[in-house]
Amino acid sequence: MAGTSANALPSSSLVEKQFEHFRAQLQDFGNLRDCILSVAMEIESSTRLMQTHLLLVHSSHLTLEFLLAT
Repeated sequence: MAGTSANALPSSSLVEKQFEHFRAQLQDFGNLRDCILSVAMEIESSTRLMQTHLLLVHSSHLTLEFLLAT
């Protein structure tokens, strides 16, 4: 029985280390996810701005005069 409890301690320590490693990986993945989300939002914002400029270029002369007057 004494050998069993001695073996349980290293096993418990190993499990704790594995969970700590897993927690660190989850935190890293969360940080990466936040970074990707930030870049995606920046791309979306830039795309909207480009679409707005394209609409101005391709709209009729009257629409441009109206937009510039307001």
